[in-house]
Amino acid sequence: MKPVSRFGRRNSSTDQADFDELAFRQHDFRQHVKAFRIQLWIVGLLYILAARILSRGDKCGGEEWLLHFHAFLFFLSGLVSLLSSLPFLLNFFEALIRRTQNKDVLLIIYFSFMFQLELGRRAVADMRRSLSETCRSPYVNLTIDFQGQIPWRRTCFDSNPHATITQHCSEFGCEDGGCVSRLIYPDGLTMYALLGTFLPISAGIDGSSAFYLSIIQLISLLFTGLVTGVDLMTLISGVLQHAISTGTNSLICESRMTKARDEFFRERALKLASEHTNQLLSTLIPRSLHSRLKDQKNFDFVGNTMKSCTIMFVSLSPSAIQDVRTNTRDVFKLVKKIFADFDNIVEDFGMFKYHHVFDHYVVACPRTAYPFQEPLDEEEYLRTSSRSMVFLAQELISKARMYKSQAGEDLWVKVGISLGEVAGAVVGQQRRFYCLFGDAINTGARMCSYSEADRIHCSQSFAEVMERLHPDIPLFCRGVQEVKGKGKIKTYYVGFDAVGDAPSPEERVRRSSDINEVMGIEEKGDILSRENSRSDDTISQHFSTCDSPPSSHGSWISLSEAQEEVGGRKKRVEISTRSCRFVNMEVETKYYSDRFSIKLENISRAVVSNFVRILVTYHNLYNLDAVKRMENVKDKKLFLFSQRFFLGLLVLLFSAMHLQSRWTKPESAFSYLRFWKRLFCVYNALYLITMLGFLPIVHATGWILIFTPAFTVINLMQSGVSVRQMLSFILFFLPICFYLITSQTPKMNLNYLLLLIFCTSFSYSHLRQLHLVDRERWKSLKKYQHENNAVLKILNNLFPENIAKEILENGEIASEFRNAAVLYLDLCHYTQLTASQEAIRVAELIHSVFSQFDMAVQARNVFKMDTIGDAYICACWIDESNQRQVCQRMVALARDMVEIIDNAREEFSVNIACRIGIATGKCLAGAIGKLQPRYQIMGEAVELAHELEGAAEKQGINVSEQVKQILRIHGGEDCALSKLLQGKGNSLTGVPKGLLSRGKE
Repeated sequence: MKPVSRFGRRNSSTDQADFDELAFRQHDFRQHVKAFRIQLWIVGLLYILAARILSRGDKCGGEEWLLHFHAFLFFLSGLVSLLSSLPFLLNFFEALIRRTQNKDVLLIIYFSFMFQLELGRRAVADMRRSLSETCRSPYVNLTIDFQGQIPWRRTCFDSNPHATITQHCSEFGCEDGGCVSRLIYPDGLTMYALLGTFLPISAGIDGSSAFYLSIIQLISLLFTGLVTGVDLMTLISGVLQHAISTGTNSLICESRMTKARDEFFRERALKLASEHTNQLLSTLIPRSLHSRLKDQKNFDFVGNTMKSCTIMFVSLSPSAIQDVRTNTRDVFKLVKKIFADFDNIVEDFGMFKYHHVFDHYVVACPRTAYPFQEPLDEEEYLRTSSRSMVFLAQELISKARMYKSQAGEDLWVKVGISLGEVAGAVVGQQRRFYCLFGDAINTGARMCSYSEADRIHCSQSFAEVMERLHPDIPLFCRGVQEVKGKGKIKTYYVGFDAVGDAPSPEERVRRSSDINEVMGIEEKGDILSRENSRSDDTISQHFSTCDSPPSSHGSWISLSEAQEEVGGRKKRVEISTRSCRFVNMEVETKYYSDRFSIKLENISRAVVSNFVRILVTYHNLYNLDAVKRMENVKDKKLFLFSQRFFLGLLVLLFSAMHLQSRWTKPESAFSYLRFWKRLFCVYNALYLITMLGFLPIVHATGWILIFTPAFTVINLMQSGVSVRQMLSFILFFLPICFYLITSQTPKMNLNYLLLLIFCTSFSYSHLRQLHLVDRERWKSLKKYQHENNAVLKILNNLFPENIAKEILENGEIASEFRNAAVLYLDLCHYTQLTASQEAIRVAELIHSVFSQFDMAVQARNVFKMDTIGDAYICACWIDESNQRQVCQRMVALARDMVEIIDNAREEFSVNIACRIGIATGKCLAGAIGKLQPRYQIMGEAVELAHELEGAAEKQGINVSEQVKQILRIHGGEDCALSKLLQGKGNSLTGVPKGLLSRGKE
């Protein structure tokens, strides 16, 4: 952990891991606090009840002050438990407890103090026994000199151990009349186990805290035993029993905490990656379409027509990218920074950022993000969106003026705005993008192209709307202009004087406030949030919702709500509250396969703890006076043989279990663990039956009726047996133990019964909690793993594999500079096509053609980079080892695309053709902007491929000189030369043999 300053400030060197650990501690705290709080109250009330019974019903006599002190220790233990639960109830203390390890520190103090009180109470019980003959058997002569020296001097002789056990039980316990100290009595060891094993694991402390608590309790027990003069061998056996029990508990706590921590961080990382990717997806494809796409399997056409949509194109001045071939990295950074600022402004205005490519930036009105929704008030929506678009254009112009080119020139932008019918559709099969189609898109691009520096150039349709709805905004007719692909059309300039200094922050806030007031919203950016999903959006309020509600996860791939995918099929993952396991057995089997190593470790630790428990029981019973003086030697030998037999059998089973685990496959984990859990339950049942069978012979009621059943249920809890197995075990043996307790121990039946009930009920309830919590964690983890796979699948569809992994790991896309081969395809006469066809028909045509392009790209192992209206760009990294193969694949892909266009011309009966350019060179790949951050490339190869495409003929393919050299294409019959490209010196273009005639068609 990193240091923290004395005044509560974190030092600058504090690592993020501290905050992550704090988040995990808080998460883990919430899972345990409720159950542990109840347990503290129950323990406290039981101690107070015992103090009340002792103070009013004790007939032992002896020193009165010892009686009151004994009762006071009971009462103090109960009071401490009740007070310890208060911090878990009060919000102030609860916030303090949740900080890092504060909870564990408080619990260590609580358990240690309770342990000291328990040791003190039992030492006082020994003192009272030595002072009063009524507290012990008349056959016992016990003297403890606790006033003269330390350690206490203890002398004891039992003349009739059998009679002492069977006839002289007292309020302190059934072997009270014997010579064994109360510190090492079976009920005492049981209470130590509760304070050192069950309650700590139930509280959810970590392994190190459980280990420190174990050390404190062992030192306390050893020190108290030595001070009070307990027999050394008996003391060592008790300390060993507690050491193994608490040590096993420490390992279980550490294993649980480590697994919980790993799953928490993994789940959180997956969740953050999923959220980040869903945000990214929501910028690429509007969230309103996700519900329609999530169940789609065949990549059917998804799109619709929208009327009266406002489209704005913004292009940077040529000086912004004039050095893109020689200084690609700096140009990329400049454009990325400018467009990031544009994104912030667009987000503030609530517009839909449609696309950016190279030096062009495209914005659409919010309606285009909802292709299947219609405005409730068409006129009001048109009024709001058109005015907002004009103000947004002014802001973008002002922002661009703040930048300078690499050569130090002031930058400016040209703006073009159009209005008309638009079709929005998700296009293609690979790297599917949401695209807008229609004459309004091409008109907006032409308006931008024919605009002037820092001017807002608009179409006649947009100007008519502005004159009708916003007469306060001046418009200036530019006259009739000859526009490529459109002929002669009348255009306008919006009357804003954009030349001058950029607006001050106060002025920008004022303008934004005016826009927000016009739109009827209170805060900036509420029209469309980053995910375009705000329900309080003013423009969205004009919509009548026709779509089904968007998926809560935001992705169109179903990411598991109440189901999980197991073995390729969806299975129910409900957890039964009765059996605390998954309802579907296939899911339960998968769970055990994943948890195999942990479950095996828990069983192994429980077996070791069980071995030590039987060993300690064997040692203490062997040294019990009643056993030593048994008259029937045959019964004594039989009893001792049974203990050795069970010890040997346990070692044999443990060895067989680990031997079998070596060749057990994960898919067989469920049957393997179920078999060995059942076998160990049978083993514990046989051992308990054997011990109960020897009760009339041994008469060690405390060891047989309290210690053995209590530690058996604790051991079963540690091994993680099923809830049904534990319940069956308790229901079968608890009534038998209750009957024997009430018949064999008439004076101690209430205390023994309460202690046994406490152990069994809490062990059962905590076992249920362990099973439920662990399965919920596994279920949650699998859900997010499933979601991560879906996210990774989507990212792999949108980005190269290494970039997809980078997004999941770092949450961002780093740029990289490499050699690439680029193919640039553009459809011929696309402007005339959109003007003569309905927008939705154009969208269907492009979707069909680009889907076939996608399949061809996948078949040729090339990466689809982007689609820009009618343009299709793909690329592939190259080096010296693969450049020839890549160029061959690019040329083959180009031939496939030309054939696809030929087929589409016949299928759709439209005059459609394409031009293709292929080039190689240095490129910088990365993502620009935070809205619509598509993975793009910029550099020499892209620029050259674009120029080659523009110089090609219809259905022709032009390749650069470098590509020709790589493919070893020479002049003459194999090559068709074209003119020198301006700015490229002697670089020539040509087409491979076999494509020459096709290029001239």
